[in-house]
Amino acid sequence: MAPAGLLALDEKRAITRHLLRSGATISEINAIRKRLSRIKGGRLAGRRTPARVLTLAISDVPGDDRP
Repeated sequence: MAPAGLLALDEKRAITRHLLRSGATISEINAIRKRLSRIKGGRLAGRRTPARVLTLAISDVPGDDRP
């Protein structure tokens, strides 16, 4: 929930709600949400360099079997 730049958390939530109602695919939604966050898209791990980072991910998308 770490909005990027000058984006307020309430604005980020409103954009996410709009995307969910728009009929966009989960991939499209995630592509946009990644740009709205300071930590998504590998940025969290980048901020922890040189420490090692372990990620455990669980998808909330039925049928998502990507590694």
